[in-house]
Amino acid sequence: MWGQSIAPTHGWRESCLGATRLPRANALQELLEIFPEDRQSMLKVAGEHGNWREVLALHLQSVDDMPAEERGESYCNTARALVGAQHWQHALRLIGDFRERASPALFWSGEGDRSVCQLLLSIHSRWGSWKEIMEVLQEAQLYPDAVTSEDRSCAMQAFTKLGSWQRALQVMADKRAAIECDKEMYIVGMNAWVSGYHWRKVFDMLQQMEQENLILDEQVYGSALAACYSVANGDSLEAASAAKATSLLLRDMRQRELGVTRRQWDMAIMANARAGDPEDALRLLLEVRDQEPEKGREPAESSFEHFSRSCMRAFRRAGHWRNTLVLLKEMPPDTKSFEEALKACAENGKWQWTMELMQQMQELFLPVEQTTYASLIIAYSAAKQWRPALWTLDVAERGGRVAEVGLQTVSLYNKVITAFVKEAAWRKAMWLLHDMPERQVQPDVVTYGAVSCVCNRARQYLYALQLHEDMVRKDIDPDISSFKTAVAACRGKMKLLLQAAPAESRRQKLL
Repeated sequence: MWGQSIAPTHGWRESCLGATRLPRANALQELLEIFPEDRQSMLKVAGEHGNWREVLALHLQSVDDMPAEERGESYCNTARALVGAQHWQHALRLIGDFRERASPALFWSGEGDRSVCQLLLSIHSRWGSWKEIMEVLQEAQLYPDAVTSEDRSCAMQAFTKLGSWQRALQVMADKRAAIECDKEMYIVGMNAWVSGYHWRKVFDMLQQMEQENLILDEQVYGSALAACYSVANGDSLEAASAAKATSLLLRDMRQRELGVTRRQWDMAIMANARAGDPEDALRLLLEVRDQEPEKGREPAESSFEHFSRSCMRAFRRAGHWRNTLVLLKEMPPDTKSFEEALKACAENGKWQWTMELMQQMQELFLPVEQTTYASLIIAYSAAKQWRPALWTLDVAERGGRVAEVGLQTVSLYNKVITAFVKEAAWRKAMWLLHDMPERQVQPDVVTYGAVSCVCNRARQYLYALQLHEDMVRKDIDPDISSFKTAVAACRGKMKLLLQAAPAESRRQKLL
């Protein structure tokens, strides 16, 4: 069994006592004598500060003089302090020492902080394995009332944490075979089912609790909603169904007149915005806005803006740009809301909507952040949409916002120029290159390389070669990419010359 491998010997006690700092242990003893009611708190603090030697020395010096009925509490308090100091091996040896000195009935007795069973389960759930947890349960069950419902819940949590959710449910089934389970075990059981991706079992457990006349309060529904939200927030195929379940649970809570926290509203809204029905997310948002503030209840009416911005971000990532625009109309006009709508339209290729939103912001005198201009230009450039990219750059310049970007200014121009590659708009690229110094922006090697690529795409090879010469003349060191572009221009020009020459002339040149 587990105790045989960790049970200490007498030499262990002597070595631990000799390795500790006795003066500091005596100082801790004096504090405990002055404040006897704070013994457990002081041991906990000492353990959290890493003073495990003093804690262990104090225990070994005083445990033999304690009455038998108080030793269990002392052993548990000291072991918990050692666990707080991350010395769980010493805690297990200390528990083994208690096992050697106490009868089995005394060893397994105790509840709450005096529960050896609960302490062992918490240690093995963090540093052990499910087999060791199972051994503790099997041995403790040999003694009446040794394993409480709280201990079983602790074991179920440990099994779930270690990935053995089936064993957690088996512990619950064994409990139900003897007597009815309490509310805490049902909550832990819900988490176990969700850990195994069987989130629909949550509703079965709610029904079983109602059949057993257990009160379905805020804690139970909150745990069920959080369990479904964890599935809806993932990438599984069940995400959409789990998101719908969060709406159903929230509706049941309101029908039962249970208090709904701000976090629970947020989970239901975000789950549907990301993976579920976006219309359902909008409906929940409007309910938040329309409900009257109630004393002591959350969310208040002011939470609508917070939820709306989070929901807009979720709509944007999920590609629901239309719902973003619908939500924008329901919100008070502000810069952050418009920026989320702008990004949603830009990332989904709705260029006309982005321009219209920008015009609306100008009409409302709403300031546009410099990062928003940069994000829009990058999105347009990635889609090779040079017209909206150039228009956005022009709007930013007229608003005096490009100068605020600092070192990113040249980068924004380079992004716009790369958008010309798709349609081979070499004239626009050349015009923008020559116009940059007038806008107090100096082209760099990336700028010249981007314009050269546009010229090559349009078969304007002489311009590409001329740009390479301009770089050298202006003391801009060409990089490897620039040389590759120049070589490609030479190859393209040679190919055009060979294609234009008559066949006989080509043969003579080859000879």
